[in-house]
Amino acid sequence: MRASSSADGNAGADSWGTTAEARRRWDSVRDAQLAPATELMLDLAGVREGSRVLVVAAGAGAEALAAARRVGPTGSVLATDVAPAMVREAADAGREAGLTNLRVRLMDAERLDLEPGSFDAVVSRLGLMFFPHLDRALHGMRRVLAPGGKLAAIVYSSPERNPIFSLLAPIVWRHTGARPQPLTELTVLRLGRPGVLEAAYRQAGFRDARVREVPIALRLPSATACLQLVRETVVPITELLIGATQAECAATWAEVGQVLGQFDGPGGFELPGEVLVGTGAK
Repeated sequence: MRASSSADGNAGADSWGTTAEARRRWDSVRDAQLAPATELMLDLAGVREGSRVLVVAAGAGAEALAAARRVGPTGSVLATDVAPAMVREAADAGREAGLTNLRVRLMDAERLDLEPGSFDAVVSRLGLMFFPHLDRALHGMRRVLAPGGKLAAIVYSSPERNPIFSLLAPIVWRHTGARPQPLTELTVLRLGRPGVLEAAYRQAGFRDARVREVPIALRLPSATACLQLVRETVVPITELLIGATQAECAATWAEVGQVLGQFDGPGGFELPGEVLVGTGAK
């Protein structure tokens, strides 16, 4: 959101911003997990050599780097995020990669201060579900697209397909005494129900709204490594612990580690998941 960009609103931007450095350290793991979906997102958005691409809720910039490599020197990519720390990380990543066709700007996804019709494609990886006013954000994305331009975005699918949330959130609720909520109402999963993303696209005026399911897998050396990744970067889980006591946090992480252990195997740790790639055209 990650969320006016990578998180839910400016307050959420602080939560995501504090994870920026850690997320950069885990980029290679997350990129490997999301690689098939990311490539499909760029394909469906029509990102090719010479394209003008806007990346919304770019976070530390991994998908922006992929887009910049695709469009080449005749194309351009603008990566935006509402969290200043994320913007700095994305800018650093672009400089380190030597990508002169990539620009980075601090910008709220619900208030895109950009010229109408100035992009051939808009993409967003795991950002849309965090926007407080999704319709406003989608209308803005459609406005900045050239006629015939495409939006492609990745969101998480259903709870049963994403144990990183469906198994871990109830553990937090139990140890903190928080009132459980339906898993489909978790912000991170709210666009995963059948038909929800397509309906949001159509309401914002996009044509040919379609969704494709893509399996993903988080692979690490061990469940212990995954526990560290969750504690450092998975804001939808760590935010549930805001206000918890030290004892509650300790008990929560101890059980989370035990539950993650079931995904350890002879070849290492592998946690399955699923995302949706939703597309629409202007």
